[in-house]
Amino acid sequence: MQDASATRTVSTDAQAINRQTTAADGTSEIAHSGDVTDAVKQGGANPSSAETHSIPSSGANAAESTTPGKLRAGGTVELFTDASGPKVPGAVGVGPTDPTAIASDAMKMPNIPTGSQARVVANNPFIPPSAGGTSSMMDYLPEAARITMPGGEIVVNGNLANKFFTNRPTLEQLDAMGLAIKYDGPLLGEFSGMKFARTDGSPLATGSMRSIVFVKKGRLQ
Repeated sequence: MQDASATRTVSTDAQAINRQTTAADGTSEIAHSGDVTDAVKQGGANPSSAETHSIPSSGANAAESTTPGKLRAGGTVELFTDASGPKVPGAVGVGPTDPTAIASDAMKMPNIPTGSQARVVANNPFIPPSAGGTSSMMDYLPEAARITMPGGEIVVNGNLANKFFTNRPTLEQLDAMGLAIKYDGPLLGEFSGMKFARTDGSPLATGSMRSIVFVKKGRLQ
């Protein structure tokens, strides 16, 4: 698997990121999309729904969180981050409760230019019905595909109880998004140290987790 954090030359559209961030650290470099209402709606903000459907929520616990990266061309975006921030080193997060997030809604990431990211990682995807979720990978995969550069990857980690992981696009839908399946199997080793949990906080066995990797058609620039 290629190093998603490597520096790459991308299109002028992708370089628009430089106009969206500043040299200063802290919250001045973070742009948020959506309003507070949207933020409350998505992700693990619906405990009652989580308890009823036992849908896994995003990733590891706070002890495993890493220092958030900066949005940059050829970087990594982690979807469905929680209040503890991104778990993937160097990634920027997307999630309604992530205080460092670049966007709050995985279905809508206008702050991230088209074809700008080398890697997108979705850990335990979940979008409640109140936020437009339909228990399908197609709820978030088209937008993930949009921001992924040619030759880049989209990694989705989930288990077989998660319909946002198991309800996958058809071959025709994949082709329309410019995606092909590169890997479909046990959880990739790089994520084996993460602790996954349901939206109600109950732990998920790491051994139950699986990964699917999509590659964006075209040559990595």
